[in-house]
Amino acid sequence: MNNDLKELREQIDKRSDEELSQMVNIDFSQYRKEALDYAKAEIKRRAKVKGRDLPEAAIVIDDDDDWEMIRMKNLNVVVDPMVFRTADVFLRGSKGLAQSPELKHPEMMWSAISSNIGSLCTFFDTLILEERLPMYDYDMTFPPDLETGKYTLVKLCNDDEEVLVPVAVRDQAYQKMKQAAVAVLDNLPDIPEATATDIHNELSAFDWEWRPDLWRSEKTGDNQQRVLDAFRYGGILFSGYAQRTGTEHILQPKRARL
Repeated sequence: MNNDLKELREQIDKRSDEELSQMVNIDFSQYRKEALDYAKAEIKRRAKVKGRDLPEAAIVIDDDDDWEMIRMKNLNVVVDPMVFRTADVFLRGSKGLAQSPELKHPEMMWSAISSNIGSLCTFFDTLILEERLPMYDYDMTFPPDLETGKYTLVKLCNDDEEVLVPVAVRDQAYQKMKQAAVAVLDNLPDIPEATATDIHNELSAFDWEWRPDLWRSEKTGDNQQRVLDAFRYGGILFSGYAQRTGTEHILQPKRARL
């Protein structure tokens, strides 16, 4: 993105709803096509966010057309939520353990962080290299955070300027991506028992709570198997988001090996 277009879009982002409406409906002859297209997309983005329990700066993707907003906002990566979570837990520190829905032993948390040092390094590298990072459905993966308000990572990163941008993929857009991801998941081999136990303990330490509806009537399995399926499904789903947006998928190193 050239600097002139970037600066123009930043100026449009700062305008009120009334100013944007006047821009596209009354003063449109004063602006070039790129500015008007972006202003219209911004009006649509704000309308989708209103009435939902989402931050004002969030992006809601309901259908195929909405994916274009990712490009317009110059969001060039899809970051694995486990990369964000490792950084979140690390920055929260020992004092943040009391905020967990279940009491966590410090050694348990440190073990989970230690096994994800690669994720922690990946987060800080990506934070340096990219102006802003989209957070795809972080609230779905770790819903207790919404209840306790412990968005430590978001508060720290967005203190001075918006660095983390919430993205919610919903309805038709999500169902299409889900169908493709489930098809891939069905053909994956079983996870070795030792690896499965390690992953399950780690997800428990990080308060992983995502339970997408992946199970069909012909399949059976215990709760641990459901958790493992959800874990692998997340990696496939987010890879699909990266392919759909033409961006880089920043994958948790451990999930990449599965």
